Amino acid sequence: MAGIYIHIPFCNRICYYCDFYKTANFKLKDNFLAALLKEIKLRAPFLKGQPIETIYFGGGTPSVLKWYEIKQIMNEIKQHFDLSKLQEVTLEANPDDLSEYYLAEVRKQGINRLSIGIQSFDDAMLKKLNRRHTAKQAIDCLSYAKNAGFDNVSIDLIYGLPDQNLEQWNKQLEIMKTLPFQHLSAYHLTYEPKTVMHMQLSKGYVKAIDEEVSLELFKQLLITTKELGIEQYEISNFSLPGFQSKHNSSYWNLVPYLGLGPSAHSFDGSSRYWNISNVDTYINKLAEGKPQMQSELLSKADMFNEYVMTSFRTTSGINLSYVAERFGETYLKDLLAAVDPFVQNKKVDRVGECLRATVEGYFISDKIISDLFYIE
Repeated sequence: MAGIYIHIPFCNRICYYCDFYKTANFKLKDNFLAALLKEIKLRAPFLKGQPIETIYFGGGTPSVLKWYEIKQIMNEIKQHFDLSKLQEVTLEANPDDLSEYYLAEVRKQGINRLSIGIQSFDDAMLKKLNRRHTAKQAIDCLSYAKNAGFDNVSIDLIYGLPDQNLEQWNKQLEIMKTLPFQHLSAYHLTYEPKTVMHMQLSKGYVKAIDEEVSLELFKQLLITTKELGIEQYEISNFSLPGFQSKHNSSYWNLVPYLGLGPSAHSFDGSSRYWNISNVDTYINKLAEGKPQMQSELLSKADMFNEYVMTSFRTTSGINLSYVAERFGETYLKDLLAAVDPFVQNKKVDRVGECLRATVEGYFISDKIISDLFYIE
């Protein structure tokens, strides 16, 4: 089984916290779509005929596409890939793009899962983030999705926002409790370099909240999701039973996937590939029939580090038996020595053959992961 990721780089407005590749130049959209259709055809051999289980439209803002543009893309994929095992087709979307008509039409094109970027139910905070939608639009679009027959809907929320406290976060969670959805992605705000919010932070226009407050917010999130029967399966991801993101789970399980569109990454089981992060160059190179990408053959250490990075973020954790079998005793001994300090200070639990982050460990997970990497 394999997956396809499609990067739609266009946004009507650039959010202040986002560091994904995007552009607001919609004059390029028609040429981009023509290039994307060509890339689908040219790179079809990449997955070597493996059946496609998941397709994911990410971005950017994929919901800026018209329903018939999504139809064009899906039709081209159908011509070149085996979709006999297809289970999940996700469209990332902004609430203000989701009318009842639009949702009904994209559903006809095979979209069976929505990932809606709500981020906050607070209009003042949405403005600070430079989001386009209002809290009312966020709430309304979930009703539209339900009416259109979508029964697999994920919502995104951001916490740890400037000056946010537990009372404010609780208000967000209380609103969330009333809404129809099956999956939640809740991310702590990160001030990524080269974003507007990073600039605001560096100049003192905003102030990051204390780590203790962040931990309070996260613990309240865990309490609320448990009340709703939403199970955590990755640091930032929660779902009702049976509604885990199949596509994202395939990344964490190192399943091969093809990335299409500017900045998209691909993985074939032994090498990583990434497209150029420039729409103009992407269009021009595909006009010549030459997709512009770079690649890297992963060493044994690279593969081990990939496994550590992806598995430690999940609630299943790092499987020590798998490490021993797949990578050998040297890697296992190095891992056990590196993780011991974190086990001792209760940032990591060892449960049988698995290493899992504790609640406190989640907040330093990046440091833990980097310390567990094998350095040749």
